[in-house]
Amino acid sequence: MLSRIFNRKKYLTVRNNINKIKLIICDIDGVLTDGILTYDSNGEISRNFDVKDGLGIKIIQDMGIIFSIISGGKGGSISSRAKDLNIEEVYIEEKDKRDKILYLKDKFNFSKNEILYVGDDLNDLVVKKEVGIFCCPKDSHPFVKIKADFISSKKGGKGVIREIVDLIIKSNKRLSKLKKVDEWFGTN
Repeated sequence: MLSRIFNRKKYLTVRNNINKIKLIICDIDGVLTDGILTYDSNGEISRNFDVKDGLGIKIIQDMGIIFSIISGGKGGSISSRAKDLNIEEVYIEEKDKRDKILYLKDKFNFSKNEILYVGDDLNDLVVKKEVGIFCCPKDSHPFVKIKADFISSKKGGKGVIREIVDLIIKSNKRLSKLKKVDEWFGTN
């Protein structure tokens, strides 16, 4: 998967930091969803989430890596999905994503190299200097793709997080030796 990174500096950033990740933070719209918002007659927003991403989140949580959501969006669908996946660090209607990243770094006493962020649009770029790895979906804004350390082969809402989780597991020797990984990847 790392072979898709053509810039050597970005390749080294991902390769050298992927095993250090202790916190994954992602945006919702355009990352965990395809970015399409559907409003019902009561003005409630619904979103479509990929079940593969959900399992990926559960796998990474079982590995002891914290998963967090920081989104400028609103709507009960974000809270409902987070509750279904036991995601405790959920911040919605957040206008300053950088500030929330700094809060999480301080809360968990993590260095920037222990944090991976996934975002798809210009408002996500403010966190780039605060994280070790900045990832984006295949269909992200072109400028975000230029700045990203890793571009998923998947479009937003179509398994981006699962691809990143699989990359972390396969790259991390400490994690790949755990019995559950053998079960998930059918290697036992």
